[in-house]
Amino acid sequence: MEKEPLSAPSIDKAKAIVQNPHLWRAEEVLSALGVDPKMGLQPSEALRRLSTYGRNELPRPPSVSFWAQVMRQFDDSLVRILLAVSCVSFFITLVDPRPQPCCAYAEPFVILLILAAGATAGVLGVARAEEDLGALSALQMYKAQVIRNGRLEIVDSAAVVPGDICVLHGGDRVSFTLFSRLHYRFPPTSVLSVLSLLR
Repeated sequence: MEKEPLSAPSIDKAKAIVQNPHLWRAEEVLSALGVDPKMGLQPSEALRRLSTYGRNELPRPPSVSFWAQVMRQFDDSLVRILLAVSCVSFFITLVDPRPQPCCAYAEPFVILLILAAGATAGVLGVARAEEDLGALSALQMYKAQVIRNGRLEIVDSAAVVPGDICVLHGGDRVSFTLFSRLHYRFPPTSVLSVLSLLR
């Protein structure tokens, strides 16, 4: 089944359809994506589109360096005030002409120690939360039912590509990115059944 090369205006329309499929009729989306609703995509075409469009998942936020996380812990006005008080107290103790016992430096040292402990706890908490989030996202792998090569196949939702015909049933759990990147239509049903599908 050879397709004619797209002309310039239809290439622009095809790009617009791929970027915002929910704005177009189903027939236009199917035509622009070159897919037969009964046959779906061929496995080789699905692999090609997966390499072209990438995985169907939200991009991961860029990782923050250790020192940037430490600096974020001091990005608070109360912490800055405590740092300033500690520095002023240390400076006053240092320039005082009277001889000072070692315990005179205890106040700024204790303030700095408390701030360092708070920053350490904050950095460790962020690291632990990122670890837990990664473990949870690995556990919560969604599956999608798609029509490929005329057969119903179950694939990871991350492997769903533009042009895949997704089959949804009541109670199915579907990752959000599936809805955000692909064309979908609900049959006329009650709002409650649609909401239960999205839970």
